[in-house]
Amino acid sequence: MDLRVTVALALAACLVVGLALSRLRGAAIPGGGVEPGCRAHGRDQRPRVVFLAFVLSGALAGLSGFIFLAKFGNITVVASMGFELKSIAAVVVGGVSIMGGSGTILGVLIGTVLVDTIDNSLTRWALVSEFWRDALLGMLIMAAVTIDTLAVRSLARLRGTDGGKS
Repeated sequence: MDLRVTVALALAACLVVGLALSRLRGAAIPGGGVEPGCRAHGRDQRPRVVFLAFVLSGALAGLSGFIFLAKFGNITVVASMGFELKSIAAVVVGGVSIMGGSGTILGVLIGTVLVDTIDNSLTRWALVSEFWRDALLGMLIMAAVTIDTLAVRSLARLRGTDGGKS
């Protein structure tokens, strides 16, 4: 598949997810799949919103499988081994809070480009093994989560709240 088509599909997926989240933001983000937690935040987790979240997730997983197949020509059982760590790193580095409730599609897109650039650069450097690439991604996740936690705590102190510790 041509690189331009892949980029166009990725940007279209970002646009669709951005529009869906902007329409469902009040109902989807605080949910996190935990119904009592949703009610505690003053929102009722409607079955329609949960259904749409699963449909959107499944559609994007299918699109990513199609792009992978078009790019490489075949898919094996271990084809996407290690993508989980890259996905989490891209999202967290992009500014999505690990605790939920905040983040933007643009931030995730920037985080994805950054993490993929780092991973591809380390792949081309013969001195760095796959173990150390994964270790670096893990350290990147830990640094992003630490920065996010410190930012939430400092904002909570400024607001005079306990930062959700109670």
